Amino acid sequence: MLSDLQESVASSRPQEVSAYLTRFCDQCKQDKACRFLAAQKGAYPIIFTAWKLATAGDQGLLLQSLNALSVLTDGQPDLLDAQGLQLLVATLTQNADEADLTCSGIRCVRHACLKHEQNRQDLVKAGVLPLLTGAITHHGHHTDVVREACWALRVM
Repeated sequence: MLSDLQESVASSRPQEVSAYLTRFCDQCKQDKACRFLAAQKGAYPIIFTAWKLATAGDQGLLLQSLNALSVLTDGQPDLLDAQGLQLLVATLTQNADEADLTCSGIRCVRHACLKHEQNRQDLVKAGVLPLLTGAITHHGHHTDVVREACWALRVM
């Protein structure tokens, strides 16, 4: 499945990428072993490339890319590299008005920082704290966003 996802991303076929990301998320949600195997097989660079493809304006694909990143980094914060941390902050900044994207992005922040001091420091330096508090203020009526932001702040 990863090779199919990689081929779809390389060919810039958003609909196929979307379908593969959905299947990837479903598979990785099963247990940690699936996420670990996906990481060993090189899932992060593929998801990162899909994520960059989605930043061109495809909100649906962007949400699916963030969801895939969130599932993959759950318990594996080392996967997120410096480029990923920068893109995560940029994605949160550019999509601050979108509750679903904000929630998924904040979940990625939480997973990246849990048990990973360097990611915490790098994200704080990149300006994630005002984004987290701003999400609570801006999306106060979306309980999922508030919950994720509070969890992320607690981890910070």
